[in-house]
Amino acid sequence: MKPFTFLFAVVALISSHAGAQTPPAAKAKAKASTLSFTCRVLYEPSRALWVRELEVDYGKKEFTELRIDGIKAHGFSVNGGTIITHMDNERIMLDLNVPSWKSEFREAAQGQGVCIKNR
Repeated sequence: MKPFTFLFAVVALISSHAGAQTPPAAKAKAKASTLSFTCRVLYEPSRALWVRELEVDYGKKEFTELRIDGIKAHGFSVNGGTIITHMDNERIMLDLNVPSWKSEFREAAQGQGVCIKNR
């Protein structure tokens, strides 16, 4: 067998073997469902109303990913239906039981509002 042909055969074998296996992360991602909310948040003291989009991916036993305005949160903690996270110096508390939003931005502004579940 010529070296080039042998190399091509090895690459083809590796490619077919790699494609046959699905990584565990991909399996978990495929089984996840998403909750989607639109939150209307009033920020004080400026009295500015912002519409924030919230998406929460979840599996059978836990929340797996959180996105706010399409941006993935780097970390979050969960206590029942309450999710606590931070983004761009804004500390955010989401209550999915009520659905509501409370936040504090650099101790200079506070946000509060209701969230409506999207279909």
